[in-house]
Amino acid sequence: MDAQDDMDYTLELPDELIEMIFWNLPYKTIFQQICEKVCRRWKTIAQRVFHAQYLKKWKAYEACAIEPKQLKLHGRTLTTLAMGSNGNIYTGSPDCTIRVWSDGSCIKSMHGTTSIYELAMGDDAVYSLSDNDDIQKWYVAGDAWLLDAKFHLDTSDTNTCVSAIAVGLDGKIYTGGSNGSIYVWTTDDTHSLLQTLRGHTGVIDALHVDRNGQLYSGSGDTTIRVWSGVDSRQLYILQGHTEIVCHITTGNDGLIYSASGDTTIRIWLDCGGAFGAHFGTLKGHKGIVWSVAVDLYGTIFSVADDETLRVWSGVDWRLMYTCQSCTWNIVAGIDGNIYTDASDEALQIW
Repeated sequence: MDAQDDMDYTLELPDELIEMIFWNLPYKTIFQQICEKVCRRWKTIAQRVFHAQYLKKWKAYEACAIEPKQLKLHGRTLTTLAMGSNGNIYTGSPDCTIRVWSDGSCIKSMHGTTSIYELAMGDDAVYSLSDNDDIQKWYVAGDAWLLDAKFHLDTSDTNTCVSAIAVGLDGKIYTGGSNGSIYVWTTDDTHSLLQTLRGHTGVIDALHVDRNGQLYSGSGDTTIRVWSGVDSRQLYILQGHTEIVCHITTGNDGLIYSASGDTTIRIWLDCGGAFGAHFGTLKGHKGIVWSVAVDLYGTIFSVADDETLRVWSGVDWRLMYTCQSCTWNIVAGIDGNIYTDASDEALQIW
């Protein structure tokens, strides 16, 4: 065989032709089947085309030329939305069920005994919080999710209720109290109280654990406190919001994003261990910002009481698109989709 027959002639194609090929493919195909399976040069071009198509889609949503996909199986309004480590989407409802979604279909349903108002994702378990402070723990057994335990966490503090829940990388459970305290629990069958973190003076409305195990707490006292994932000591306080902090998330860029009742999203820089700094503020919403999410490209998404979903540039933080959506929670999926919970019992896929 001639040596020339072994040449990969695709390497000789100009960037313009490669880009033209990708523009004729659905953006989901580019994201799921191409970006991770080609050489670095093709991958860079594929990602550029994917992002351009992705933003073009949001322009169509803003103009109401297309609508998000609606998935309805819960019998009541969705109250919580979360993403597992495998990319599956989890929804919870007062109908006492958790549903697991993948590729636009419900692949599992978990039926509990109490209403579900918040979900926390662990590596091998899911924790759900009910309106009476009961917590249900679910785990995988083969192809099924089973209810492992139902327990009530006794803090011995009077006049407080559980207002938020999160799971640490080491498996510890964090719960936020209406009295401003954060409680750290073991995940064994005893569910023993390990530690109480004090400092906030208002209800804990948001808890988030980042990929390094650091805990972030947002409160009605308008502050965000950052705690060590190793020994739970307080590292620093982020101040700037003027109303309750409703939600906190972190991006792959190392930035911290917070949504607040003061109608803004604030962006913070984690300066490493000892302190953080205010980095920017996104303004545009006309009501309480319930939730914020950041996709793999750094694009920022927010939903608020003004019944809008807003899309912000991850480069210069300008507002790019405003879509009509009555929703409380938003998640940026690793599949390139954005997920929201609609007020009419539906999971929306954008």
